[in-house]
Amino acid sequence: MRFDKKGLLVLLMLFVIPMVAAEISISQPSSLYNKGDELYLNVGLSSNNIVSDYLSAKLICGGAEMEFYKSPYSLQSGEQKNVGLNITLDSAVIGTMSGDCLVRVNYNAEQQESQKFTLSDGITVNVEVNGSVFSPGESVYISGTAVKINDVALEGYASISLDPLNITSLVPVHEGVFNTTLIMPLSAGRGSYIVNVNAYEKDGNSKIINSGDGSTFFRLRQIIKSSDLAISNISIIPGEDIVYTPLLYDQTGSDASGSVGITLYDPKGIVIEKKLVRSGEAQSFNVATNATPGNWRIEALSENFLVSKSFSVEEHEEALFVLVNNTITAVNIGNVPYHELVELSIGDTKEVKDVSLAIGESRKFSLYAPNGEYAINVHDGQKTASLGLASLTGRAISVKDFATVDPASAYFWMWFVAIIIVAMIVVYIYRTRSRRNYVGTTPSNIENIKTRPLSQSIVVPKTEKQESAIVCLKLKNLNNTSSNSNALSTVDQALMKARESGAKVYVDGVYRLMVFSPVLLKDSDIVLQALTAASDVESILADYNKHYGQKIEFGISVHKGDLIVETSQANIKFSSWGNTIPAAKNFSEYANNGIFITEPVRNKALGKIKAEQIEGKNLWRLTKLINRDRHKEFLSRFVNRQRDSKF
Repeated sequence: MRFDKKGLLVLLMLFVIPMVAAEISISQPSSLYNKGDELYLNVGLSSNNIVSDYLSAKLICGGAEMEFYKSPYSLQSGEQKNVGLNITLDSAVIGTMSGDCLVRVNYNAEQQESQKFTLSDGITVNVEVNGSVFSPGESVYISGTAVKINDVALEGYASISLDPLNITSLVPVHEGVFNTTLIMPLSAGRGSYIVNVNAYEKDGNSKIINSGDGSTFFRLRQIIKSSDLAISNISIIPGEDIVYTPLLYDQTGSDASGSVGITLYDPKGIVIEKKLVRSGEAQSFNVATNATPGNWRIEALSENFLVSKSFSVEEHEEALFVLVNNTITAVNIGNVPYHELVELSIGDTKEVKDVSLAIGESRKFSLYAPNGEYAINVHDGQKTASLGLASLTGRAISVKDFATVDPASAYFWMWFVAIIIVAMIVVYIYRTRSRRNYVGTTPSNIENIKTRPLSQSIVVPKTEKQESAIVCLKLKNLNNTSSNSNALSTVDQALMKARESGAKVYVDGVYRLMVFSPVLLKDSDIVLQALTAASDVESILADYNKHYGQKIEFGISVHKGDLIVETSQANIKFSSWGNTIPAAKNFSEYANNGIFITEPVRNKALGKIKAEQIEGKNLWRLTKLINRDRHKEFLSRFVNRQRDSKF
């Protein structure tokens, strides 16, 4: 069966033409959108036939979809039309739809989809603070940026909170930037604090449509605000321990940790013990049985806080009895004179002796008994002590003072014979020499012999209290540099500068103390002299550290306080009064290759120095010494040179 070609062509056109009756083209969206953005798309319609149908558009996000456009359109054969689609992507329109989305367009059984894009409500937030460590009462400057996921700077608000403190602040975000200042409370404790920032954007109905979070942290340092000293008992029996605990408290009143210098004084003010301990750690000191009775004092020094506690050492009467061979030695180990009746037992026989001993005094007793070994015991009315076994000799059991010797013993006769012999020799020598004629001469000029008055031969030292300036140099790595001749020579050179300025220099372990006192410098400004010497020492050591690999680690403090000055002829001695010297040593520990000065020094040198206060301490770092006297010679030469140039 044969088909006509024209008929076949008409048949094919009937099937093909309806399938290509309409075409859809769609523009592509951006890759990222935030809630509240406008989505614009351009849809192109064309047909080679007459078409009339609804054009619909749907937003599809995950498994959710929403038709946001539907409208009828008619096309003539060969006609083209462009249709603009737009939708506001806020919650009022799209609800909670988000994530990976696309737009699907349908017309006359034709369908077209856009490329996928991301719909988000997120904001990227970055937060910064103007430091890492702050003190209570300081201002913390907080700043940051907030940018939406679509890379558009946020116009909205930032809620800033400080955790764990209940401090919040709400600030505007303009062009993606926000900032604020928070003041740390004086009572805020040591530790880490987190800055939380929530940035957000609202729609016209004041509903949050986009938000994001960011955070950072900083630390708050601990400030010592007070100190205390806990002691176990206010009354101590000699032989017991006094237990004490130095305590430090920070700005919150909580326990703080730090180093504390401990000094123990007896009732006469004599230093018995010095040591450095940690706060909160219990320390003990054994009060000896012969410790001076009366009020003792413990001082605890930490930074600028000095606390003192007293305890009483009671009177204590005690003697120690020791047996050696046939002799008992009684020693007063108490802190008061010993007056007791003591029962001495030799075997079954008892002897009672009245024992009187001054503080620290000892007394011996000789034991006698018929030949044999005897148990020796001592009873002082309160306790009995067994001294052991002694092999004794003699006629009868007796206890005698060590100086009294038994006439029946062989030792008595040996000593008696020896004394007689010595006496005879002395008498013989005396008689022999007394028979000799005396031969002598009379001085030729008795008038030239002069005597010196007694008042000129005795020099009474003069002791007084004087306000002095002390420069304390601490060599922190002396053990490492002690074998380095260059380092030691440099230290000696620095100390020589102090001696040249009139200071008295003392060496005390790792400390080098330079004393400036009116008795040495007369009418000079002792504080300025001390500051000048400290500056010279620092310069010499700093210059050494620039040129040598093994550095000298040091700290210098300048302090002013009272010292005891003892003057005897040309000799001058200094000793500490109160805590003047210990405080200077303590302050030098804080200085690292620099000079720290105390408040009395700073007040005295106002206008002559420049100094910065050490944060949290009553100390100042010396930054510049304005010593005009050093430049007088230079200025004089300069003026003379200028005057000469005019002529």
